[in-house]
Amino acid sequence: MLCRWDVKAYDIGLLLAALDYFLDLMGFDFRFEKCRFGRPARLYVKALVLKEVCKASLRYAESLSQTHLGVRIPKSTLHYWEVRHGDVVWEVLKVLLRLLSTIDYDYSVVDSTKFTDWLKNLHELFIDVRVRGGETLFPVHAQLTSSEVEFVKGIPEGRGIMLGDGAFNAKPVLNTIASKGYIPKVKKGSRSPSGYGARIRDRVYDEALYAYRSVGEGIFGALIVEFGDRLKTRREESTKTRTHLRIIIYCLKILVRWTYE
Repeated sequence: MLCRWDVKAYDIGLLLAALDYFLDLMGFDFRFEKCRFGRPARLYVKALVLKEVCKASLRYAESLSQTHLGVRIPKSTLHYWEVRHGDVVWEVLKVLLRLLSTIDYDYSVVDSTKFTDWLKNLHELFIDVRVRGGETLFPVHAQLTSSEVEFVKGIPEGRGIMLGDGAFNAKPVLNTIASKGYIPKVKKGSRSPSGYGARIRDRVYDEALYAYRSVGEGIFGALIVEFGDRLKTRREESTKTRTHLRIIIYCLKILVRWTYE
C-alpha cells in the first residue's frame, strides 16, 4: 500500500514529471496530434491531473495551471474537457494499467465499492488490484459498472490466486476468471454454481488464504483517505472522468515511489 508519509508521493513536480514521462512512453502526442483541441491535448490532461492532485475546484484550478504549467486554462475549458473528452483520460488510464499489469505480483483481488456524487446518486467502482510484497497494491483494471460479469471480461490475463467476495460467486464470473489464467478463490454461497470455474474454486478453496482478500480492499481505503468518498459532480461524464483521474494519480504515486526508492 502506498505510504501516506512518503513525501515523494506528494511532490507535485515529481508527479507531473512522471506523467510527462509516461505520456512520452505511450506516444500520447502522436496519438492525438490530429485532434483539434486548441492547445496540445497533453496540456489539458496535465491540468486535470493537477486539479485532482490539489483537490481544487474548477475555479481555483485556473491559477494552478498558471503556476505549475505556465498557461492559464479557464475553468469553463476544464469543465468542457471533463464532460466531452473523458475518453482521452480513459485512454491514458488504460495504457497505464496495462503497464502495471506487466509487473510481478503475489496474488490478485477483485472488489468494488460505492460512492456518491453531488446529487447523492450511487456509483459502483470495480477494481482488479494486484498485491506485491504483502503491502504494495496496484490496479490493473478499473471500471464503473454494476455488473460483475461485465467487469471480469476486462481483467487482463494473469496467473496465481484471484480472491473475491460472494458477489463474484456466479458461473459466468468464475468461468471468465479461470479462462484468464487465474485460480478463483471466491467466497462460497449456500449453493455452488456449475461450471469449470466453480469446480476449480471448490477444489482449492481455503478459508485461511481467503482472509488475504482484506489486504486488497486497502486500495479503496487509500483512495477515500486521499480524495474522500464523494465526488462533487452532477453529470455522469464528469463523474467518470474524475474517477479515472484519481486512479491515474494513485498509479503515478506508486511509480514515483518505486522510481525513487
